Formats: sequence, structure tokens, C-alpha cells
Amino acid sequence: MRLKLFNYLIVSLVTVVVLYPALLVLGIVWQEHLQIVLGKPNNLDKSVYWFLFIIPIFFELIFLVYGRSKIHQTYMFNRKVRLLERIWHRT
Repeated sequence: MRLKLFNYLIVSLVTVVVLYPALLVLGIVWQEHLQIVLGKPNNLDKSVYWFLFIIPIFFELIFLVYGRSKIHQTYMFNRKVRLLERIWHRT
């Protein structure tokens, strides 16, 4: 049960991280549209938008690197186990 919940949370988090930039761009375009139609000045600076756009990309890269490191750790562990098993069978 805990594994299913954990997998559900991971999938949900990755989905949000992947879709967040698209939603952010949609929000920026909508705000620009409202600014043109209503003639109101824009409240946020463009650098804030870039910062908000880069955060989920950074998190996605962290997830990818973490997954690769876990795969590498598992591979190295299995390699050491096989080596120890061969040494054990020789004696």
C-alpha cells in the first residue's frame, strides 16, 4: 500500500513539474492579453517569469540525475555481489 501511494505521489509530482512551464507560459500570455485589452500596467518583471520558468526545469533535472544515480548504485552493488559470490565459490 505504501509503495502504491509513493508511486502515485512521484507520478503526480513529475506530471506537475512537466506541465508547470506550459501553464506558466499560458498565464504570461493571458496576462499580456489582459494588459493590452484593459490597458493596465504589468505588475511582475520579466525576470520573475524566467525564474518561475526555470524552477520546474531544475527540479526535473534533479529527478533525472537522482534516478540515474540510483541505477548506477544498483549496478555497482550487483557487480560487487557477483564478485563476492565468485570468490566464495572458489574457496
